Amino acid sequence: GAPSSGGGQLAFTRWSNEHWNWKNYRGGTAPEIWIGAPEAGMFRNITGHEANDMFPMWIGGRGYFLSDRTGTPNIWSSDSSGDGVSQVTGFDGTGNGADSFDIRWAGVDTARGGSRIIIEQGGELAIVDAATGDIERQQLINSESLENLAPCLLVPAEGASPPTVDE
Repeated sequence: GAPSSGGGQLAFTRWSNEHWNWKNYRGGTAPEIWIGAPEAGMFRNITGHEANDMFPMWIGGRGYFLSDRTGTPNIWSSDSSGDGVSQVTGFDGTGNGADSFDIRWAGVDTARGGSRIIIEQGGELAIVDAATGDIERQQLINSESLENLAPCLLVPAEGASPPTVDE
């Protein structure tokens, strides 16, 4: 779950289907975003949509989440009552490179005061500006850093055959 910045509310999903391989699943186990005050024991569904809504986050008093309600997973936001729903990113499953893949694993960049969302898309990490929807792709390994890696010797376990190279 994701606690609000004031700590009074908690947003969460009761389950996730992130590991499922069903695209655009619509059914009884599609995850929804719930919000409430834990000390009061009162929670309500704020998304109420047949789509898969998951990975709730708080940024500046608004709730952000991943949803495939347009067919392709995108970042969406709403106020704490579930009203004022708006789409933040606009991926449609076409394009080149990582842009053509579904967003997976969204989370708030807490090191920057919670103003950015980190996503995984097409095996790459990207940073989404929550206010503008602008996306900054991250390069984690470049060819220069690979040159600085030290060679290593692989020693087979006792009794194991040494590795062979097929030509």
